Amino acid sequence: MNGTTPSKSRPQDAWLANQPSTVLLVDKKEAAAMLKVCDKTLWNLHTTGRMPKPIRIGSAVRWSYEELRAWVAAGCPELGCPEHGSNSADK
Repeated sequence: MNGTTPSKSRPQDAWLANQPSTVLLVDKKEAAAMLKVCDKTLWNLHTTGRMPKPIRIGSAVRWSYEELRAWVAAGCPELGCPEHGSNSADK
């Protein structure tokens, strides 16, 4: 034992710990886990244009892992108006 008491494990922490370093895109549940918010909050951030816009691949909605990471590192600045995220990914 290393002398530290582990904190209560959360699903988000487990997800992050198990990700390979080559993750390019994350889905809604993974993005919410990264940001430690619920799916509804993530979708609200998306539809109001307050986070990086997602990428649509067919019917799948994904976010760039690196864009989310950079956005968090910058302090999660608001990115604009609802038009920011209107690339049909929310339809």
